[in-house]
Amino acid sequence: MRKLLIKYSLATWMGIGYLIFIAVFFIGTILNSFGIFGELGDAFRMAFFLWPYPLILALQTWISTASNFWFAADLLGFGMVIIFGLYLQQLLKISNGSFYTRAWSVLLFPIPLILLQVFVALFVSVILGLPVGE
Repeated sequence: MRKLLIKYSLATWMGIGYLIFIAVFFIGTILNSFGIFGELGDAFRMAFFLWPYPLILALQTWISTASNFWFAADLLGFGMVIIFGLYLQQLLKISNGSFYTRAWSVLLFPIPLILLQVFVALFVSVILGLPVGE
């Protein structure tokens, strides 16, 4: 397993970055529920407004914003980040888990999420002519 993670180091670090990003929302929710670190908890909870909330707003015609679609969107996002990382690793011929690989993974993991949100919002608003957002 370790050899596999080292072999696909960019995808691995991008996946870890994504999981940390998703965990920030849950940490903020826990901090707010205990009533400690109010402002810090609110700042952490705002990660939800970066992903998957824009996707949920774009798809609000078909899904309810009160549903648990965000969990499915998180899984979809994780899969997209891993696939994008594997593609980039093969494209750029990255073979080790150097410091630069880790640094680039932090900068690159949001790209597939942003592209999906923009594509879905443009498709829904321009092609289908439906409202996006509230």
